[in-house]
Amino acid sequence: TAGANVVCTWVNTAAPVPTTGSITIVKNAEPNDAQNFTFTSDQAAIQPFPLDDDADPTLSHQRVFATLPPGSYTFTETQVSGWTLSSIVCTPSGAATTNLTTGAATIVLTAGANVVCTWVNTAAPVPDLSITKVGVLTASAMGQFITYTITVTNIGTASAPGPIITRDTLPSTPAGVFFSAPSAPCSGPSTGPIVCSSATAADPTASLATGGQLTYTITLIVPRGGGTVTNCASVAQGGSAMTPAEPNLSNNRACDSRPVPAPPTGALTIVATAQPEDPQDFHFTRATDLATGIPFTLGRRAPLPS
Repeated sequence: TAGANVVCTWVNTAAPVPTTGSITIVKNAEPNDAQNFTFTSDQAAIQPFPLDDDADPTLSHQRVFATLPPGSYTFTETQVSGWTLSSIVCTPSGAATTNLTTGAATIVLTAGANVVCTWVNTAAPVPDLSITKVGVLTASAMGQFITYTITVTNIGTASAPGPIITRDTLPSTPAGVFFSAPSAPCSGPSTGPIVCSSATAADPTASLATGGQLTYTITLIVPRGGGTVTNCASVAQGGSAMTPAEPNLSNNRACDSRPVPAPPTGALTIVATAQPEDPQDFHFTRATDLATGIPFTLGRRAPLPS
């Protein structure tokens, strides 16, 4: 306005100069897995710490170190059997030098910097044999039978070294169970065990490729008295003493438990008729009673004349 003298003042405050930075260590496992990976540091104040990369929140997949003074920091991942360190990536890209051979990343941290380094590990291909066993009960005039279908599958990511051996043991109860002829290439005595092998004359160490299957059938003759028949089978890969052990053995055994009803019973009546009637005894014998195994004799005498 007329006669006014206006003064405007801009006040600027200097932003605080950062004096620290942060480093974030990230674990990326491919595929995601509960395997723990241990990291160490060249800093005495930072103790070794584990990370994993799965859905369980108990252990995190990353660790943040905040308010670190500027300087050089080296973090090293301890090598884990069965896993390959495929990359170490740090951002900003110029903030660190990495070494895949040693699993180390050396970070030059400046004030105000926030550096993120990710270790990517890839699981080495491994076989994983899985076995299933399903029984079907049938009955005929010859008795009762359980036919088992045993299927072995390699659900792993590498071929399983052969020969692949499947072993089926005889149930301990009920008494009277025994094997009939199994399918080829299985063999064994009627009292068990039955052993099936992937080996052939042309390939005695036949392996099982990823996704491959082996199927066998085995029949049990079960006792007439009924009861529950539990039969188990297991599978193992082959190879030499130098072959690494299969890492997952939890699915290498399968059992089938099946109730077997007692067959219906009947009655047998033996009648002797003499013509003409006579006091002569007629005896009927049978070598063995099927139910008890006890020999028995039946007799019939015609009525005496009055």
